[in-house]
Amino acid sequence: MGVLTIKKLTYKKTFDKLDLDIKKGSNITILGCSGSGKSTLVSLIETGHKKIKITGNLVSMSGLVNRQIVGKTVLEQLRFHMVLNHYSERKINNRIKKITGYFDIDEILDKDPFHLSMGEKQLVILLSYLVLDMDIIVFDNSFCYLDKKIKTKVFKYIKEIKRLTIVNFSSNPDDVYLSNEIAVLNKNIVYREAIQYAFNSDKLYYSNGLDLPFMGDLCLKLKYYDIIDKTIFDRTELVNEIWK
Repeated sequence: MGVLTIKKLTYKKTFDKLDLDIKKGSNITILGCSGSGKSTLVSLIETGHKKIKITGNLVSMSGLVNRQIVGKTVLEQLRFHMVLNHYSERKINNRIKKITGYFDIDEILDKDPFHLSMGEKQLVILLSYLVLDMDIIVFDNSFCYLDKKIKTKVFKYIKEIKRLTIVNFSSNPDDVYLSNEIAVLNKNIVYREAIQYAFNSDKLYYSNGLDLPFMGDLCLKLKYYDIIDKTIFDRTELVNEIWK
């Protein structure tokens, strides 16, 4: 039994006996195009549908940036959810000091979040959730304004510092680089595989309204011509493999 288990979920015309089991410590990206059911499934997880079993404390967040800003300053935004959950002042201050130091954002703590760039806003909102106690974090297109460097740092923090189970619903194929496992959602889970084996065919992705991530697509072509024999997502490593 996983920490997030869905068994035979049928919901309106969106899902027909959907099954999904996510183990503790997983880091999975669930890809789906518009209309595939991503946001609907996130909503059902949040509201605790009877076919969904959650073991542990789950926090969910979406990519709707401006609607989630509630603080007059970045510091107020970071404090908001902890105050709402009655954390002690000592715990609040310690959590903020730790996370602002890790992400090096002390210089913007007094700024109005609405005056930040979209990327900075999204990062601040993410951090305002990451200071909470949780076991599982669910994202719904939550990284659309972050560059690759910041995204990588966020996932590193979640995996190595917080040690959370990550479920990332996304329409961006490039988000898969941050995960260990990939699933494709199109009304049901139509495909699921560890990332190193996930790009052996492009037909599956195209038939479900998705593009392959650039490196996955490139590696597929290189494997076709027997230039490499495995999928490599790091560009430097790929160049070294080609020229060795």
